[in-house]
Amino acid sequence: MVRVFISYSHTDCGFVDRLTTELKQHGIEVWHDAKEIVVGDSITARVEQGISKSDFFSLVLSRKSSHRPWVLREYQTALHLQLSNNGADLLPIIRST
Repeated sequence: MVRVFISYSHTDCGFVDRLTTELKQHGIEVWHDAKEIVVGDSITARVEQGISKSDFFSLVLSRKSSHRPWVLREYQTALHLQLSNNGADLLPIIRST
């Protein structure tokens, strides 16, 4: 089964929920950092775990979330893991509306 890790902000939850439903209908497993993080967890560690255990990684960005500092940090983390052969292939950034 193909597994996709999607990173997004809370402003994009509705879009990501619809995208997740669509992907699951096609047999693709989806992992979300924002919905799976438990209080006390290190967000960075959870993102690294999600990227390293998935086949693909993508960011979902809206106008409200695209300027946030976490976007660059998570994309850099994904690139670093991919270059060390421990990460997912990068998918294009998806723009939500």
